[in-house]
Amino acid sequence: MGGMTCADQMQIGLRRCVPHQRLGDALEIMGEENVDWVAVVESHESSSFLGWITAQRAAVFLAVFDRRPSEAMCRELITKPPAVLASSEDVEEARRTVARCGVHRLPVVDDGLLVGAWGLE
Repeated sequence: MGGMTCADQMQIGLRRCVPHQRLGDALEIMGEENVDWVAVVESHESSSFLGWITAQRAAVFLAVFDRRPSEAMCRELITKPPAVLASSEDVEEARRTVARCGVHRLPVVDDGLLVGAWGLE
Protein backbone atom coordinates (compact mmCIF):
# COMPACT_ATOMS: atom_id res chain seq x y z
CA MET A 1 0.00 0.00 0.00
CA GLY A 2 1.38 3.40 -0.99
CA GLY A 3 1.81 6.41 1.28
CA MET A 4 -0.45 9.39 1.57
CA THR A 5 -0.60 11.75 -1.39
CA CYS A 6 -1.33 15.45 -1.65
CA ALA A 7 -4.82 14.54 -2.91
CA ASP A 8 -5.51 12.91 0.45
CA GLN A 9 -4.76 16.07 2.41
CA MET A 10 -5.02 19.07 0.09
CA GLN A 11 -7.33 22.00 0.54
CA ILE A 12 -9.86 22.18 -2.30
CA GLY A 13 -12.29 24.89 -3.34
CA LEU A 14 -9.67 27.63 -3.20
CA ARG A 15 -10.82 31.16 -3.75
CA ARG A 16 -8.90 32.56 -6.68
CA CYS A 17 -8.47 35.66 -8.80
CA VAL A 18 -8.34 36.32 -12.52
CA PRO A 19 -5.89 38.70 -14.20
CA HIS A 20 -8.41 41.51 -14.76
CA GLN A 21 -9.48 41.68 -11.10
CA ARG A 22 -8.21 44.43 -8.85
CA LEU A 23 -5.38 43.71 -6.44
CA GLY A 24 -7.73 44.72 -3.64
CA ASP A 25 -9.80 41.60 -4.36
CA ALA A 26 -6.72 39.38 -3.99
CA LEU A 27 -5.75 41.07 -0.73
CA GLU A 28 -9.29 40.67 0.57
CA ILE A 29 -9.14 36.92 -0.13
CA MET A 30 -5.79 36.65 1.64
CA GLY A 31 -7.17 38.44 4.68
CA GLU A 32 -10.42 36.48 4.86
CA GLU A 33 -8.69 33.13 4.32
CA ASN A 34 -5.69 34.01 6.52
CA VAL A 35 -3.19 33.02 3.82
CA ASP A 36 -0.21 34.77 2.28
CA TRP A 37 -0.94 34.05 -1.39
CA VAL A 38 -3.83 33.72 -3.78
CA ALA A 39 -3.86 31.71 -7.00
CA VAL A 40 -4.54 33.41 -10.32
CA VAL A 41 -6.37 31.44 -12.99
CA GLU A 42 -7.14 32.26 -16.61
CA SER A 43 -10.87 32.90 -16.09
CA HIS A 44 -13.67 32.27 -13.62
CA GLU A 45 -14.80 29.37 -15.83
CA SER A 46 -11.33 27.86 -16.11
CA SER A 47 -8.94 26.51 -13.52
CA SER A 48 -5.98 27.03 -15.85
CA PHE A 49 -3.24 28.07 -13.40
CA LEU A 50 -1.30 31.21 -14.33
CA GLY A 51 0.58 31.80 -11.09
CA TRP A 52 0.09 33.47 -7.75
CA ILE A 53 0.13 36.81 -6.01
CA THR A 54 1.87 36.89 -2.67
CA ALA A 55 1.21 39.33 0.15
CA GLN A 56 4.89 40.27 0.19
CA ARG A 57 4.97 41.07 -3.53
CA ALA A 58 1.78 43.10 -3.20
CA ALA A 59 3.22 45.14 -0.32
CA VAL A 60 6.43 45.90 -2.20
CA PHE A 61 4.56 46.73 -5.42
CA LEU A 62 2.18 49.13 -3.68
CA ALA A 63 5.02 50.87 -1.83
CA VAL A 64 7.40 51.15 -4.78
CA PHE A 65 4.80 52.38 -7.26
CA ASP A 66 2.79 54.38 -4.68
CA ARG A 67 -0.46 52.78 -5.80
CA ARG A 68 -3.65 51.79 -4.05
CA PRO A 69 -4.95 48.19 -4.17
CA SER A 70 -8.03 49.49 -5.98
CA GLU A 71 -5.83 50.95 -8.74
CA ALA A 72 -3.63 47.92 -9.44
CA MET A 73 -4.72 44.86 -11.39
CA CYS A 74 -3.84 41.27 -10.51
CA ARG A 75 -2.16 40.79 -13.90
CA GLU A 76 0.52 43.29 -12.83
CA LEU A 77 1.67 41.11 -9.93
CA ILE A 78 1.37 37.49 -11.12
CA THR A 79 4.51 35.46 -10.52
CA LYS A 80 5.29 31.78 -10.67
CA PRO A 81 5.56 30.01 -7.33
CA PRO A 82 8.91 28.42 -6.48
CA ALA A 83 7.30 25.02 -7.11
CA VAL A 84 3.93 23.39 -7.61
CA LEU A 85 2.81 20.03 -6.33
CA ALA A 86 0.85 17.31 -8.11
CA SER A 87 -2.14 15.69 -6.44
CA SER A 88 -0.42 12.31 -6.84
CA GLU A 89 2.75 13.49 -5.10
CA ASP A 90 3.72 11.65 -1.94
CA VAL A 91 3.15 13.73 1.19
CA GLU A 92 6.72 13.25 2.41
CA GLU A 93 8.11 14.52 -0.89
CA ALA A 94 5.65 17.44 -0.77
CA ARG A 95 6.82 18.23 2.77
CA ARG A 96 10.43 18.36 1.57
CA THR A 97 9.49 20.57 -1.39
CA VAL A 98 7.58 23.02 0.80
CA ALA A 99 10.48 23.20 3.28
CA ARG A 100 13.05 23.65 0.50
CA CYS A 101 11.00 26.53 -0.93
CA GLY A 102 10.73 28.23 2.46
CA VAL A 103 6.93 28.52 2.33
CA HIS A 104 4.06 26.99 4.31
CA ARG A 105 1.93 25.82 1.40
CA LEU A 106 2.04 25.44 -2.37
CA PRO A 107 -0.51 25.16 -5.16
CA VAL A 108 -1.48 21.69 -6.36
CA VAL A 109 -1.64 21.65 -10.15
CA ASP A 110 -2.54 18.73 -12.40
CA ASP A 111 -2.23 19.06 -16.19
CA GLY A 112 -2.01 22.85 -15.85
CA LEU A 113 -5.21 23.10 -13.80
CA LEU A 114 -5.34 24.34 -10.22
CA VAL A 115 -6.91 21.59 -8.10
CA GLY A 116 -6.01 22.75 -4.59
CA ALA A 117 -3.29 23.68 -2.15
CA TRP A 118 -1.19 21.59 0.19
CA GLY A 119 0.87 22.76 3.10
CA LEU A 120 2.22 22.37 6.56
CA GLU A 121 -0.39 24.54 8.26
